[in-house]
Amino acid sequence: MAPSFWRSFAPAFAAGLYNSYYGLAATHAVLGIASELLSLYTLAVAGTTIVPKRFQFTRYKPWMRTALAMWWLVLLLGTATYVRWYVAHRCCSNEGSGSAPVPKEQNWHGPVLRQFHRAAAPIFLVAEEETL
Repeated sequence: MAPSFWRSFAPAFAAGLYNSYYGLAATHAVLGIASELLSLYTLAVAGTTIVPKRFQFTRYKPWMRTALAMWWLVLLLGTATYVRWYVAHRCCSNEGSGSAPVPKEQNWHGPVLRQFHRAAAPIFLVAEEETL
């Protein structure tokens, strides 16, 4: 996800995160990284002796519940990001609304379908009768 995020997000980073188009994605990325790190830390404390005793905890349930809540929030933010980036462009015009512009030559289905149409060649099937 990181390459896609940086390809789409890096050009607009200087513009600020006040626009929901970029703010949702940035929040999703930051919270996703934090959730991943908390989950790995909890796993390292519970299942290994890598973490020093002074950084270990014995009550796992609150930590695991916090990690679960963070993952649910990341999932919801990921869904909101998908809807904002892809679904909103299909059903609503955003010209003049102040939101992030969608280049006309690369709309929601992007160049992938154009490449598919160019690469598609006619397929001919020949049916032969088989005699027994």
